[in-house]
Amino acid sequence: MRAIATMTGEILIDEERCAACAPRPCADACPEDILKIAGGTPVLARSAESVRRGLCRECLACELACLLEGAGGLQLELPIEGLAP
Repeated sequence: MRAIATMTGEILIDEERCAACAPRPCADACPEDILKIAGGTPVLARSAESVRRGLCRECLACELACLLEGAGGLQLELPIEGLAP
């Protein structure tokens, strides 16, 4: 599992699941073009620092596309203070 830091959480990528995904819809779903597919898995198309500083709007578009059309290997972990994980 690989993690990419966002402003308030992180994007978690299960590389084994992503490698087995044929449509790879996560990168196309991102309105900020943060992700691209390289080596069969999603990777950053922008700098990690810009993503961490807020370029990623944490809109969940990549996660929803992955769950509905892909292999379910990408998720956003966005902790909310006061809620148990």
